[in-house]
Parts: sequence; structure tokens; C-alpha cells
Amino acid sequence: MRLDITTDFKLKGISPNSIALMQRIGSMLTRNIIARTQFLNVDPSGKSFRKYSIQYAEFKKKKGGSGNIVNLKSVKTVSEHMVVSVDIVNVTGDYVEVGLTGINYDKANYNIWMDREFLGISKKDEKEMDKLIDDYMDEELIKL
Repeated sequence: MRLDITTDFKLKGISPNSIALMQRIGSMLTRNIIARTQFLNVDPSGKSFRKYSIQYAEFKKKKGGSGNIVNLKSVKTVSEHMVVSVDIVNVTGDYVEVGLTGINYDKANYNIWMDREFLGISKKDEKEMDKLIDDYMDEELIKL
């Protein structure tokens, strides 16, 4: 359950090979995935998540959860919320991996199977990545 993003190109002999850049991209993706999942309750394409079953929605409501608001938050502890565990897993100068691990990995697979695809790149994310890369390349070209 991971997203892999690479920058594999050159412009005027400059390659966007920067751990800081890839860290910014990974942080932006992490922030956007958490925001759209927890607050907008939509997948990367803007589609609302498939509703919880009636039984599970009632269970969540009894435990103080959101009932039928599908935000992939656990009714147990904050550490069990899937979206809380979305983070940068690995980063190099031309690669960043965003994902989740541990018990949340299995929960994420189940939710994807239930048509709740939350870990992905939206059009907004693509535009923000392009801007981060463009800004980085502009800074590097100025140095020449």
C-alpha cells in the first residue's frame, strides 16, 4: 500500500535530484491524502467513499465515532486511524515513497477492496508536485 514518485528527467543538464525536494513532495502528498480523507471524505478522483455497512455504522456511533461518515478513522485509538499512519516511508534524491505500515496496512487493503481507494494522487496533487519541481528547477537554473 504505497505510492512511488520519481523524478527522472533533465532540463538544461540539471536533474531534480534533491532529497529536500522529494521530502517536500512526500510531505505535500501526505498532508493532502489526510485532508481529503478525514475532512472531505473523498478519494483522489473526488468520489465519495462507499458507505459503511449499517451494522458497522451503528457500532461506530455507539463507540463515539462518526457513524456513517466514511473518513477511515478508527473508533478505538488515534494510533489505529489509517490516515494517521500515512507518511513518507522512504526518500532519496530522486524518489519518495508514501504509504502506511503495520496493522493499518491490512485495514487499508480491506478498504480498497470495499471501494474506498484513499491512497492515490489527485489532479490537485499533480499540479502541486509540478509547482514544487518547477520552483526547484528555477532555483537551480538561477545558480548557473
